[in-house]
Amino acid sequence: MTDIVIAGDAGELLTTTAAIAEGVDRDHASVIRLVREHQADLEDFGRVRFEIQPFTTSGGTQRREVASLNEPQSTLLLTFMRNSDIVRAFKKRLVRTFYEMRDQIHAKPAPVAVDDTTVLSRASAIASVLDGAARALGLDDNMRLLSVNQAVQKRTGVNLLGELGATHLLSPINERYLTPTELGLPFDMSAVAVNRALRDLGYQRQGRDAKGKGYWVMTERGRAAGGRMMDTGKKHGDGVAVQQLKWPESVGQVLGEEAA
Repeated sequence: MTDIVIAGDAGELLTTTAAIAEGVDRDHASVIRLVREHQADLEDFGRVRFEIQPFTTSGGTQRREVASLNEPQSTLLLTFMRNSDIVRAFKKRLVRTFYEMRDQIHAKPAPVAVDDTTVLSRASAIASVLDGAARALGLDDNMRLLSVNQAVQKRTGVNLLGELGATHLLSPINERYLTPTELGLPFDMSAVAVNRALRDLGYQRQGRDAKGKGYWVMTERGRAAGGRMMDTGKKHGDGVAVQQLKWPESVGQVLGEEAA
């Protein structure tokens, strides 16, 4: 199920045409068409942001244009739809979700001013302990640094890699990391086919979350092949970074041999 409301990069609460289409039980193409039709009116409340996102169908992974809308934009868009029972119910659910998430943000206590040096010292001390644990677990350099930094940021709010200016980490051989969709392009393989091939190679296995939704889990063999969990630049409604399993270009060579 698509999250109804998410926090954007700047902390602004947003919904998407994908969430609206699912909520009012309409095909996404008709909703994005409605946004394009009324874009000028919607942009009285700010710029409408469009991006191309992948989505899974029975025939494999495809791409579509998705629009992100703030609260007044999404409310206005719903007024352009026929006021059926399902639309009215979704309007109420959307307004309630925006209200609850905004209330949660406002309910957070104001941060207490603390000396930066003290904050960094505490974050560094925690990082040192976690780094030792990561080494004991056998995590390689990049995975260890990213995992430790993410854990420290969650505990303290301090992004140590950001403080050091290390916003991007390269693999030891400077390989690009690719999504299953990108890996499959040279071999005319869909993301679904690539994920199955990676599963058959023993690089990943499928798990299910509390809602029964499937997701891929990297195995030890996949980690040895260079798989990485990487931030997508997006965040869940609770502010936690959305991550995706990506693979080095060298894995594409293995896929090519399998596809040959």
